Amino acid sequence: MNLLDEGLGKIYPACVNAADGIPLESVEKLGCILEKYIREIELFNGIYSLVSYSSRSELIVKHILDSLAPLPFLLKALLQNGAGSKAFHIADLGSGAGLPGIPLAAALPGCQLTLIEQMERRAVFLENALAILNLSNTAVLQTSCENTASIRSAHNAGYTMAVCRAFHPFDPKLYKSIKRLLAPCGIIALYKGRKSLFEKELNAVPDVCAEILPCHVPFLDEERHLLIIR
Repeated sequence: MNLLDEGLGKIYPACVNAADGIPLESVEKLGCILEKYIREIELFNGIYSLVSYSSRSELIVKHILDSLAPLPFLLKALLQNGAGSKAFHIADLGSGAGLPGIPLAAALPGCQLTLIEQMERRAVFLENALAILNLSNTAVLQTSCENTASIRSAHNAGYTMAVCRAFHPFDPKLYKSIKRLLAPCGIIALYKGRKSLFEKELNAVPDVCAEILPCHVPFLDEERHLLIIR
Protein backbone atom coordinates (compact mmCIF):
# COMPACT_ATOMS: atom_id res chain seq x y z
CA MET A 1 0.00 0.00 0.00
CA ASN A 2 1.42 3.41 -0.94
CA LEU A 3 1.52 6.47 1.32
CA LEU A 4 -1.54 8.16 -0.17
CA ASP A 5 -3.73 5.05 0.05
CA GLU A 6 -2.59 4.35 3.60
CA GLY A 7 -3.33 7.93 4.64
CA LEU A 8 -6.79 7.87 3.05
CA GLY A 9 -7.44 4.59 4.83
CA LYS A 10 -6.81 6.35 8.14
CA ILE A 11 -8.99 9.39 7.35
CA TYR A 12 -11.93 7.93 5.44
CA PRO A 13 -13.71 5.75 8.05
CA ALA A 14 -14.53 8.83 10.12
CA CYS A 15 -15.74 10.60 6.96
CA VAL A 16 -18.15 7.75 6.16
CA ASN A 17 -19.51 7.86 9.70
CA ALA A 18 -20.01 11.64 9.53
CA ALA A 19 -21.50 11.89 6.02
CA ASP A 20 -25.07 10.91 7.00
CA GLY A 21 -26.45 11.04 3.48
CA ILE A 22 -23.95 13.42 1.88
CA PRO A 23 -22.53 11.50 -1.11
CA LEU A 24 -18.90 10.45 -0.65
CA GLU A 25 -16.63 9.23 -3.42
CA SER A 26 -15.29 5.73 -2.91
CA VAL A 27 -11.86 5.72 -1.35
CA GLU A 28 -10.51 3.76 -4.33
CA LYS A 29 -11.71 6.30 -6.89
CA LEU A 30 -10.65 9.18 -4.68
CA GLY A 31 -7.14 7.75 -4.55
CA CYS A 32 -7.02 7.54 -8.36
CA ILE A 33 -8.18 11.16 -8.75
CA LEU A 34 -5.67 12.40 -6.22
CA GLU A 35 -2.81 10.49 -7.88
CA LYS A 36 -3.58 12.38 -11.12
CA TYR A 37 -3.77 15.64 -9.19
CA ILE A 38 -0.40 15.02 -7.55
CA ARG A 39 1.14 14.39 -10.97
CA GLU A 40 -0.29 17.70 -12.25
CA ILE A 41 1.23 19.57 -9.31
CA GLU A 42 4.60 17.87 -9.84
CA LEU A 43 4.47 18.69 -13.56
CA PHE A 44 3.59 22.38 -13.25
CA ASN A 45 4.92 23.42 -9.84
CA GLY A 46 8.21 24.67 -11.26
CA ILE A 47 6.38 26.82 -13.79
CA TYR A 48 3.59 28.25 -11.66
CA SER A 49 5.14 28.19 -8.13
CA LEU A 50 2.03 26.50 -6.77
CA VAL A 51 3.06 25.01 -3.43
CA SER A 52 6.17 24.38 -1.36
CA TYR A 53 7.39 20.80 -0.82
CA SER A 54 10.70 18.95 -0.93
CA SER A 55 9.54 15.44 -1.86
CA ARG A 56 6.49 13.55 -3.11
CA SER A 57 5.94 12.21 0.39
CA GLU A 58 5.88 15.72 1.81
CA LEU A 59 3.44 16.83 -0.90
CA ILE A 60 1.12 13.95 -0.03
CA VAL A 61 1.26 14.38 3.74
CA LYS A 62 1.53 18.14 4.23
CA HIS A 63 -0.83 19.15 1.46
CA ILE A 64 -3.12 16.36 0.22
CA LEU A 65 -3.80 14.50 3.48
CA ASP A 66 -3.71 17.79 5.39
CA SER A 67 -6.51 19.06 3.14
CA LEU A 68 -8.68 16.00 3.82
CA ALA A 69 -8.00 15.39 7.53
CA PRO A 70 -10.67 17.92 8.71
CA LEU A 71 -13.34 16.44 6.39
CA PRO A 72 -15.30 14.64 9.15
CA PHE A 73 -15.66 17.95 11.01
CA LEU A 74 -16.65 19.77 7.82
CA LEU A 75 -19.34 17.18 7.11
CA LYS A 76 -20.78 17.49 10.60
CA ALA A 77 -20.80 21.29 10.37
CA LEU A 78 -22.58 21.21 7.01
CA LEU A 79 -25.25 18.87 8.31
CA GLN A 80 -25.79 20.89 11.49
CA ASN A 81 -26.29 24.13 9.57
CA GLY A 82 -27.83 22.77 6.39
CA ALA A 83 -31.47 22.69 7.50
CA GLY A 84 -31.87 19.29 5.86
CA SER A 85 -30.53 20.40 2.49
CA LYS A 86 -27.87 18.36 0.68
CA ALA A 87 -27.27 21.10 -1.96
CA PHE A 88 -24.09 22.40 -0.38
CA HIS A 89 -21.88 24.94 -2.14
CA ILE A 90 -18.36 25.45 -0.74
CA ALA A 91 -15.96 28.28 -1.59
CA ASP A 92 -12.20 27.69 -1.30
CA LEU A 93 -10.75 31.15 -0.64
CA GLY A 94 -7.22 31.79 -1.87
CA SER A 95 -7.17 28.34 -3.44
CA GLY A 96 -3.62 28.53 -4.83
CA ALA A 97 -2.82 25.03 -6.11
CA GLY A 98 -6.39 23.94 -5.31
CA LEU A 99 -5.83 23.11 -1.66
CA PRO A 100 -8.05 22.14 0.06
CA GLY A 101 -10.68 22.67 -2.63
CA ILE A 102 -9.69 20.00 -5.16
CA PRO A 103 -9.28 17.15 -2.63
CA LEU A 104 -12.60 18.16 -1.05
CA ALA A 105 -14.32 18.31 -4.44
CA ALA A 106 -12.98 14.86 -5.33
CA ALA A 107 -14.24 13.43 -2.03
CA LEU A 108 -17.64 15.16 -2.21
CA PRO A 109 -19.13 14.61 -5.68
CA GLY A 110 -22.55 15.78 -4.51
CA CYS A 111 -21.30 19.20 -3.37
CA GLN A 112 -20.42 22.19 -5.54
CA LEU A 113 -16.98 23.78 -5.08
CA THR A 114 -15.75 27.18 -6.24
CA LEU A 115 -11.98 27.74 -6.23
CA ILE A 116 -11.35 31.46 -5.73
CA GLU A 117 -7.84 32.47 -6.73
CA GLN A 118 -6.49 35.93 -7.58
CA MET A 119 -3.28 35.03 -9.46
CA GLU A 120 -3.82 34.37 -13.16
CA ARG A 121 -1.15 31.68 -13.54
CA ARG A 122 -2.59 29.66 -10.66
CA ALA A 123 -6.12 30.08 -11.97
CA VAL A 124 -4.90 28.71 -15.32
CA PHE A 125 -3.42 25.70 -13.53
CA LEU A 126 -6.68 25.12 -11.65
CA GLU A 127 -8.76 25.21 -14.85
CA ASN A 128 -6.42 22.71 -16.48
CA ALA A 129 -6.39 20.44 -13.42
CA LEU A 130 -10.19 20.35 -13.24
CA ALA A 131 -10.34 19.31 -16.89
CA ILE A 132 -7.74 16.56 -16.37
CA LEU A 133 -9.47 15.29 -13.23
CA ASN A 134 -12.98 15.57 -14.74
CA LEU A 135 -14.32 17.35 -11.65
CA SER A 136 -17.59 18.65 -13.06
CA ASN A 137 -18.74 19.82 -9.61
CA THR A 138 -16.01 22.46 -9.43
CA ALA A 139 -15.42 25.89 -10.97
CA VAL A 140 -12.63 28.49 -10.83
CA LEU A 141 -13.25 32.17 -10.10
CA GLN A 142 -10.25 34.41 -10.71
CA THR A 143 -10.57 37.30 -8.28
CA SER A 144 -9.41 38.37 -4.84
CA CYS A 145 -11.21 37.15 -1.74
CA GLU A 146 -11.85 40.78 -0.79
CA ASN A 147 -13.72 41.41 -4.06
CA THR A 148 -16.99 40.38 -2.48
CA ALA A 149 -19.19 42.08 -5.08
CA SER A 150 -17.68 40.00 -7.89
CA ILE A 151 -17.91 36.79 -5.90
CA ARG A 152 -21.51 37.40 -4.84
CA SER A 153 -22.51 38.12 -8.44
CA ALA A 154 -21.03 34.74 -9.42
CA HIS A 155 -23.02 32.97 -6.71
CA ASN A 156 -25.76 35.33 -5.58
CA ALA A 157 -27.36 32.89 -3.15
CA GLY A 158 -24.22 32.84 -1.00
CA TYR A 159 -22.04 29.90 -0.07
CA THR A 160 -22.91 27.25 2.49
CA MET A 161 -19.31 27.16 3.65
CA ALA A 162 -16.08 29.04 3.02
CA VAL A 163 -12.82 27.20 3.64
CA CYS A 164 -9.36 28.76 3.88
CA ARG A 165 -6.04 26.96 4.16
CA ALA A 166 -2.60 28.56 4.56
CA PHE A 167 -4.31 31.94 4.27
CA HIS A 168 -3.22 35.28 5.71
CA PRO A 169 -4.08 36.07 9.35
CA PHE A 170 -7.72 36.10 10.34
CA ASP A 171 -8.71 39.66 11.30
CA PRO A 172 -11.94 41.71 11.53
CA LYS A 173 -11.66 42.97 7.93
CA LEU A 174 -11.23 39.46 6.53
CA TYR A 175 -14.03 38.14 8.73
CA LYS A 176 -16.48 40.76 7.42
CA SER A 177 -15.46 40.05 3.81
CA ILE A 178 -16.03 36.32 4.18
CA LYS A 179 -19.33 36.77 6.02
CA ARG A 180 -20.67 38.78 3.07
CA LEU A 181 -20.07 35.76 0.81
CA LEU A 182 -22.08 33.31 2.90
CA ALA A 183 -25.70 32.25 2.77
CA PRO A 184 -27.74 32.64 5.98
CA CYS A 185 -26.30 30.26 8.59
CA GLY A 186 -23.18 29.87 6.43
CA ILE A 187 -20.00 28.52 7.98
CA ILE A 188 -16.38 29.66 7.93
CA ALA A 189 -13.84 26.83 8.27
CA LEU A 190 -10.22 27.86 8.71
CA TYR A 191 -7.34 25.39 8.50
CA LYS A 192 -4.83 26.36 11.18
CA GLY A 193 -1.66 25.04 12.79
CA ARG A 194 -0.62 25.66 16.39
CA LYS A 195 -3.52 26.66 18.61
CA SER A 196 -1.52 29.32 20.43
CA LEU A 197 -0.79 31.21 17.19
CA PHE A 198 -4.36 31.71 16.04
CA GLU A 199 -6.03 32.25 19.42
CA LYS A 200 -4.62 35.79 19.32
CA GLU A 201 -6.17 36.30 15.88
CA LEU A 202 -9.52 35.06 17.15
CA ASN A 203 -9.41 37.34 20.19
CA ALA A 204 -9.04 40.33 17.85
CA VAL A 205 -12.36 39.55 16.12
CA PRO A 206 -15.27 40.53 18.40
CA ASP A 207 -18.59 38.70 18.69
CA VAL A 208 -17.44 35.53 16.95
CA CYS A 209 -18.91 32.16 17.87
CA ALA A 210 -16.02 29.78 17.18
CA GLU A 211 -15.14 26.15 17.79
CA ILE A 212 -11.52 24.97 17.75
CA LEU A 213 -11.14 21.33 16.72
CA PRO A 214 -7.85 19.38 16.79
CA CYS A 215 -7.14 17.49 13.56
CA HIS A 216 -4.77 14.56 13.19
CA VAL A 217 -3.04 14.36 9.81
CA PRO A 218 -1.66 10.86 9.14
CA PHE A 219 2.16 10.69 9.23
CA LEU A 220 2.46 14.34 10.29
CA ASP A 221 3.96 15.10 13.70
CA GLU A 222 2.78 18.71 13.77
CA GLU A 223 -0.14 20.46 15.41
CA ARG A 224 -3.19 21.03 13.20
CA HIS A 225 -6.60 22.51 14.03
CA LEU A 226 -9.82 23.44 12.30
CA LEU A 227 -11.53 26.67 13.36
CA ILE A 228 -15.29 26.58 12.73
CA ILE A 229 -17.13 29.91 12.87
CA ARG A 230 -20.90 30.05 12.56
